Amino acid sequence: MTGGAFTWSLIAVGGSLLVASWLLVRRGLGPRRLVPLLALQWLASAALLLFLFPPSVRIGGGSLAVVTSPIAAVPTGNVVSLPEAGSVPGAKPVPDFAAAIASVPAGTPIELLGLGLVERDRIAVANPLRFNLPPQPAGIVAITFPEPTAPGAGFVFGGQASGLAGGTVELLDPAGTRAARVPIGTDGQFALSGIAPVAGTALFTLVARNRSGGIVERLAIPVDSREPTPPRLLILAGAPSAEVRQLRRFAEDAGIEVTLRVDLGAGLQTGDAPVAIDRATLARTDLLVIDDRRWERLGSGERGAIGSAVSGGMGLLLRPTGPLPAGVRRDWAALGLAVSGGDASLPVRIDDTPDALPLARRNLSMGGDDAVTMLRDSAGEAIATWAPRGRGRVGISSITDSYALALTGAPERYSALWSVIFSTLAREGEAAPPRLSALVRAGERGVVCGLTEDAQLLAPDGGTSRLLVDRAAKDCAAFWPLQAGWHVVRGPRDRETALYVHPTDAAPALAAAQRREATLALIGTLSGEAAERSAPGPRWPWFLFLLALLAPLWWLERRRVPTI
Repeated sequence: MTGGAFTWSLIAVGGSLLVASWLLVRRGLGPRRLVPLLALQWLASAALLLFLFPPSVRIGGGSLAVVTSPIAAVPTGNVVSLPEAGSVPGAKPVPDFAAAIASVPAGTPIELLGLGLVERDRIAVANPLRFNLPPQPAGIVAITFPEPTAPGAGFVFGGQASGLAGGTVELLDPAGTRAARVPIGTDGQFALSGIAPVAGTALFTLVARNRSGGIVERLAIPVDSREPTPPRLLILAGAPSAEVRQLRRFAEDAGIEVTLRVDLGAGLQTGDAPVAIDRATLARTDLLVIDDRRWERLGSGERGAIGSAVSGGMGLLLRPTGPLPAGVRRDWAALGLAVSGGDASLPVRIDDTPDALPLARRNLSMGGDDAVTMLRDSAGEAIATWAPRGRGRVGISSITDSYALALTGAPERYSALWSVIFSTLAREGEAAPPRLSALVRAGERGVVCGLTEDAQLLAPDGGTSRLLVDRAAKDCAAFWPLQAGWHVVRGPRDRETALYVHPTDAAPALAAAQRREATLALIGTLSGEAAERSAPGPRWPWFLFLLALLAPLWWLERRRVPTI
């Protein structure tokens, strides 16, 4: 019952009692009858209120001690032990914290002994909790692992040690050679750096030493070094040209993976190995460069596949090489770029420097509802434009002989020109690889985040399991590894990311710190004494008392007084 309900009930009962008492007095009854009736009415009203709102009584006599990990001294009394505590003399073993709570009356104060509750037992409870903070073991209590890096590149990571002020931390490479060493300050913070080995995974070792040089703890530091995936460029040309040859040379020098196919007519093609212009090929392509002549020879299915690929994120660059046929104009307008003109070639300078070489461009007018200018010439005229389409972009460049820049001593201008075009149009680079939210041990629940869609997890023994992504939880998924070692997350486009699962006994000081902080968060604030709990008492005694009062009250009220 709430305080408001009690107040209104008190007003109602009190008001009724006053009215009934006034009516009794008005009846002119003698004192021998009036006084008992008034007394019984008042007592019955009080009994009714006590029946509706019984007084609170203290519940949960005594207390319960829960041993959460091995401890030196076990208290006497009502003591239970969780599985993580092992065999505790004088304590009754229980399977989990919920079972411990169920073994005592509601509201019993509970005292947590040891390192604190593991994740399985961190549940909301109504019992008052008290946590006797244990001393923090000496060792590594916080760690941030290195991000994936390129082979031969440097990496950095850091952490915090407890109880090791004046000591040192060392980083050993996979061969056991010391790669770095730093002292531990009074705050315990440290940072180390190293050089990633050849492409692949490697385990470095972090060694924490105390002031006297003794080894306190060792911790594996996983390093994943991978070659960056080069952008993939597909060039389709309707005829051989110096422009296409120079474009391929520029892309290869920039580390771009290039596939070139040139149409010679009469069904003949040259260049790299033939490729099908279908969804599978275009899904692996970051940028497609195609001229008007090759576009005109595409089939309707190939044009549809290109449009779908652009909507999915692929970049598309259209290169007019001469007057555009009406069909090509309609197709390009359907992609988001309306073009007009283009029947003549005009000179153009891309900058105002005195030695700037004049180039040639088609006299195109490029536009569209969402068109954005990508490049302008020295006079401010647009020479390259792009428009969004779905997740990708469609661009068009009116320059027809930019290769002349590279052949006449200005290769840096040529590179700058095409770098802008490629970086603007190409598919967005790879997203950040999946990562573990914290150190994960075998046999414990782990969380991997940064997943773009449901992926597979490959264990060291070859077993696979599916990761179900929770979009509401920052694209994370939970998993329960059964063994230590390198696991692999296989995502879209067969992209693989290596994740390391530590042995069960790894980083004991860190595990203790995590349990300590999580238990404190569950309790909220520490209290020196467990608060007393109370609850409404039983109603039946007050109900019997009310009946015992109502019976004589009814008898006195109904008894007839003899008249003289």
